[in-house]
Amino acid sequence: MQNLLNAVVKFHALEGLKVLSTLMVANLTDDNNDGQINENDVPDIVFATLPAGQFDGGTIKAISGDDGHEIFTAGEPNLVAALGDIAVGDIDGDGLPEIVAAHSDGKHLIAFEHTGAFKWLSDEDVLPGRSDSGGTIAGGDPGGGGDGEPPPTVDLEALVVDVVLTPPQNTAGQGTAAVYTVIVTNAGDETDTYVLSGSFPAGFSGVFAKPTVTVPPGLSNFREVQLTLTPPLGASAGDRNFSVSATSITKAGVSDTAAGSVVVAQNGVDVDMSPSSGAPDSTFQMAVRNTGQVSDTCDLALERFYLTAPWERGRPARCERRPRWSRSQDASKRKSL
Repeated sequence: MQNLLNAVVKFHALEGLKVLSTLMVANLTDDNNDGQINENDVPDIVFATLPAGQFDGGTIKAISGDDGHEIFTAGEPNLVAALGDIAVGDIDGDGLPEIVAAHSDGKHLIAFEHTGAFKWLSDEDVLPGRSDSGGTIAGGDPGGGGDGEPPPTVDLEALVVDVVLTPPQNTAGQGTAAVYTVIVTNAGDETDTYVLSGSFPAGFSGVFAKPTVTVPPGLSNFREVQLTLTPPLGASAGDRNFSVSATSITKAGVSDTAAGSVVVAQNGVDVDMSPSSGAPDSTFQMAVRNTGQVSDTCDLALERFYLTAPWERGRPARCERRPRWSRSQDASKRKSL
């Protein structure tokens, strides 16, 4: 994939955590030591998060936009609905930003100071949307008094997607494929359709069984899509990293990415049968071609299909495969069957 922005990685932060909602940028610390917190300081990054593999609860974390070091964690233990978006803004007129999120109980909003200290918990009222997301918080001062009351409103729509790749690592031969499963979970409130894409090593072919997938909301309503990743002939042996993404067609900013790797082996084999079909007692020729980079020996096997139940006209036959014979054969040889 071409890097049109010439972007480079500045830092990695908080490895092992998952972020499924929008990150917010705000000035939280007095970085230039002038006694004020404003736009002259280094912007910081605030977001709701939860550990990988966890799908409810969560906390608020703030990290420095300079080097990614953690400034604070708020809302422990698991007081925040991390699947919903948070709001950051000055809700009490003190000139400093506050952070508002949906509580993980689905019945309150919870607010924190710019230091991460607890500020207030709203009156109990069932939040719209799912209880584990709380929707999207929209900041403002509806009363016009600058006192931050009433608390921010809640947007009914929350679009969140989670992507998992399994296995995270697989092995492919020279010109032979590695197969993965992409698991797409809709952690939002509404049915959504996602476009699947990947960033694969140069020359590799990555094919999804379906280019798009529609997933209803709910953590149990995930969808699985097969990914076939094939290295080119002559690819050097070793590990290659890649990633797959699912992006909402409803809102392009809603997406998630999973990382994986493929181990390219030196070996590879291709088999061709001629003719591809024939009458009983026909002779077939199997061509075995070594597509790898080293000499190799292949195990050849022949299978037949046998009826396992009486055949009835108008109904599909039930069959099973049974091996007829097998033997080892040097690759690049031809064998008549």
